[in-house]
Amino acid sequence: MMIVRPARTTDLPALEHMAAASAAGVTGLTPHREYLFERIQQSIAALDSDVAWQSEESYTFMLEVDGQVVGTAGLIASAGFTQPFYSYRNETLIHASAALGVNNKIHALTLCNDLTGVTQLCGFYLDPAFLDSAAADMLSRARLLFIASHPQRFSERLFDEMQGHTDAEGRYPFWEAIGKPFFKMEVEEVDRRIALGNKTFIAELMPTYPIYVPLLPDAAQQAMGQIHPDAEVPFAILMDEGFEADDYIDAIDGAPTLTAKTHWVRSIMHSRIAQLHIIDNRPAGTETYLICNQRTSQFRAVLADVLWHGDEVWVSPDTAQALACEPGDSVRLTPFTPVVGQGEQA
Repeated sequence: MMIVRPARTTDLPALEHMAAASAAGVTGLTPHREYLFERIQQSIAALDSDVAWQSEESYTFMLEVDGQVVGTAGLIASAGFTQPFYSYRNETLIHASAALGVNNKIHALTLCNDLTGVTQLCGFYLDPAFLDSAAADMLSRARLLFIASHPQRFSERLFDEMQGHTDAEGRYPFWEAIGKPFFKMEVEEVDRRIALGNKTFIAELMPTYPIYVPLLPDAAQQAMGQIHPDAEVPFAILMDEGFEADDYIDAIDGAPTLTAKTHWVRSIMHSRIAQLHIIDNRPAGTETYLICNQRTSQFRAVLADVLWHGDEVWVSPDTAQALACEPGDSVRLTPFTPVVGQGEQA
């Protein structure tokens, strides 16, 4: 059975392994033991708190398959809560001369902090052995159900930064052209500093004037908006949820930044609350849903075949146990059609 639950301190070794195995640029998965432990502690504190509105909370979730931790995904309630969050905004500038009969539209990048205060999806990693299964969809979408169940903890918009394109030598062409000449450091060091809370240096060192894309090296232009192979699965899942990739790119590696209005995200928009009932024998007419309880620190989400009618849902004893629910409890569920593959249900 697959279960998504909040991270515990005992998950630190697994989280360290995932951080070491993930590609550079995954927000929330910097391979630094103290940082990862603090991330777990912050998640526990946030889930134990009675939050009336979003602030600096962060949440870390783990995916278990038959008791084995195989993945993680996170949420940051307000990106840049203590320091502005920077990205490049795609813009079109017009250069025209009536005398010469010239009217040119130029693609430009402007450093901005438009996404400061917006809820960020982050820290997605899944054991490669499970990437071709429904586990990937479940892990990514379970946190969306958590948002749907606790909307006061999050903003009206969501975004996620993908991992950027690298060349054959493992370098980021976008960073080599735009960042490295100003920062004099490798992208991994920049990611480490950002993860440890030092973000002001981005505004201090990044060029503040618009960057004219046609003036960049071809390799940098071609890397813009492209994703790392490790990001293909989470990218496909969020695009299926209704996220868009047109407005912003990552200020470090030029990868697309996906954005969406929270209430229009499919798993959130189509989710409903129902009263749980337990049935021993699977009745006719069951369908696969992603279902979660309505708790915070004891949050659980599972993938299960259930019978859902109106405001009532019938589940198996194993599903109820995995959700830590009793008959009569309220649960939230949403239709589940995986982008990646099929997986086991309860």
